[in-house]
Amino acid sequence: TQADPDVALAQTIDADKVQATGAGADYAHSSDRSALAVVRRYEGGLFAPLYVEEKASGQDVRPTEVYKSFALKAKSLGARVIASDVHVKENAREVYERHQISYKLSPSTEDVFDAGRMVFRERRVSLAKLSEKDRELVCKQLSQVMVIPGQAGKMKIHLPRTSVKDIGNGHGTTHCD
Repeated sequence: TQADPDVALAQTIDADKVQATGAGADYAHSSDRSALAVVRRYEGGLFAPLYVEEKASGQDVRPTEVYKSFALKAKSLGARVIASDVHVKENAREVYERHQISYKLSPSTEDVFDAGRMVFRERRVSLAKLSEKDRELVCKQLSQVMVIPGQAGKMKIHLPRTSVKDIGNGHGTTHCD
């Protein structure tokens, strides 16, 4: 079952029923973009992203500054933990802890994808908290995610590698996992 952004766009949220706020970051420091997403879980198991951000990578962008920026943004929105890939574990953890944010190892891309498909299928996602521009961008990226049959009956996930923001400008790459 594919994600149905139209259902997610129409979902309403009872703002008084927040159960938890968390964040996830995917860092790319050489040729890609780093991304942050802050999400709230509401009573009844509804999930709503509050904020998404991408930062361009490059020689003039220091990884520690990206970690700091993401930690401060996540904290300002109520998150106290950021899940990130293992390849940034020690460096990110050190910066996060300076800003009272904990590091958590993120699940595999496949596990995140499976959980995402489940909450979309169960209609437990709302995009209502995102800005109109970010809602459009997220819906565009969701429409580009594909599942391709792989070896031994496994499914391979193909994530868009071109930023929707950059498509309009004719350049750049990123990923939406």
